[in-house]
Amino acid sequence: MRQTLMHVALVVRDYDEAIEFFFSTPRFALIEDTYQPEQDKGWVVVAPPLAAGISFLGEPQQAPYGTVTVFEDLYANHWDLVERAKDQPA
Repeated sequence: MRQTLMHVALVVRDYDEAIEFFFSTPRFALIEDTYQPEQDKGWVVVAPPLAAGISFLGEPQQAPYGTVTVFEDLYANHWDLVERAKDQPA
C-alpha cells in the first residue's frame, strides 16, 4: 500500500523525548536529526512505516476521500492516518 505524509512541523518541549516517542511508539523511522545553530533549534524528520503501540481515539471511519483514524501523540496532538480511496489522488 502506498503511504504519503507531507512535512508537519511540531513544537516540542524536548527533542529527545519527541524523537523517542515517534521512533519507538508508532515505530516511525528517524530520517534526520540536525541541529540548526542559526535558529538554535533542531530539525527532525521521521517517516511512518506502521502505526503500532499508540493510542487510537476511535474506530476507523469511512469518509468520501477514504478511511481515516486518529491517534494521539505524547503532547496530545491528534494525528489523522488516512488510507486514500482508490479514486482519490495521493
